[in-house]
Amino acid sequence: MVRVEGLTKHFRVGNRTIQAVGGVTFSIPQGAFFTLLGPSGCGKTTILRCIAGLEQPDAGEVWLDERLVYSHSRGTAIPPHRRDLGVVFQSYAIWPHMTVYENAAFPLEVRRRPGGEVRRRVREVLELVGLDGLEARPAPSLSGGQQQRLALARALVHAPKVLLLDEPLSNLDAKLREQLGRELKSIQRRVGVTTCYVTHDQAEALTLSDVVGVMTEGRLIQTGPPREVYAHPHDPFVAWFVGAANLLPGRLETVNGIAMVTTACGSLRCASPNGLSSGEVLLCLRPEDIKIVTDRPVTDGLNVWSGILEDVVFSGESSEAYVRVTGTTLRARGAGAAFPPAGTTVYVVFPPERCVVVPRGAAG
Repeated sequence: MVRVEGLTKHFRVGNRTIQAVGGVTFSIPQGAFFTLLGPSGCGKTTILRCIAGLEQPDAGEVWLDERLVYSHSRGTAIPPHRRDLGVVFQSYAIWPHMTVYENAAFPLEVRRRPGGEVRRRVREVLELVGLDGLEARPAPSLSGGQQQRLALARALVHAPKVLLLDEPLSNLDAKLREQLGRELKSIQRRVGVTTCYVTHDQAEALTLSDVVGVMTEGRLIQTGPPREVYAHPHDPFVAWFVGAANLLPGRLETVNGIAMVTTACGSLRCASPNGLSSGEVLLCLRPEDIKIVTDRPVTDGLNVWSGILEDVVFSGESSEAYVRVTGTTLRARGAGAAFPPAGTTVYVVFPPERCVVVPRGAAG
């Protein structure tokens, strides 16, 4: 497992000291796929480099498999090559003067493993990542996807206890990124290696991870399974950054156990008040949870507002609809060409269990 406690890192930029990471704490269970998700500059790659030993934190501790590899207070700093890690960088960093076989074999050769073991492990790992038969090919002649596979093979060949990946799919086109993401998750499950993955791509984080940690401005603000983080954000930034969301300011009141949020567009019954009972909040409404109809429905416990359909954007498998309700534009999502034409008077339906309350006073 991986355990990070109170990790803090500053960088000197000119005459200023900038805090890149501020007191971050988290743990990754044995064999889990953990993703640090956040925008560029939020500190996620710095954390990964601190775990790897490529950056030295200013405070905090890093534990790998119950082994302390860094502690500022105790004066412990195990060098990177003794941390038993596999690392895949965003640029892949494969050696252009070597063949596929030589790249994959290098970590074993520097560890002075026997020749028979080197050949066996390279054969196994190249087959695992789908590069068997390409052993003699020069590394620069590989495609982008093949280079990513080779970087992964080189990281796994010595059977590390922890695998670190820094946006390894970001240089690939969308379809190849999706394909290799599925392959990466499949390989991680087969190998069972504890993995820490860094990305700014919400779709990657949600589809690949067992646990997601959302970061902003050097702080880790929410961790949990992808479905939980998406469906029940605890912070306005999480609601905004992880997927699309309509965020409406409002006031929460709870009467006889029923939570109601009053907004500028009207009031909505909410079944997910996030442990709150009253106060100023943000109401989080996911586009796919909003239903648009042309005939006013029988409410039956649902929330219904009326509005004007301003625009419909068709993107093949789905459509985005933008509805104007009392001066506010709401975004809804449906399958295919599911919506009536722009200019239609419509009713917007919100299931109470999908109306999620977020504390307005949190970050963001």
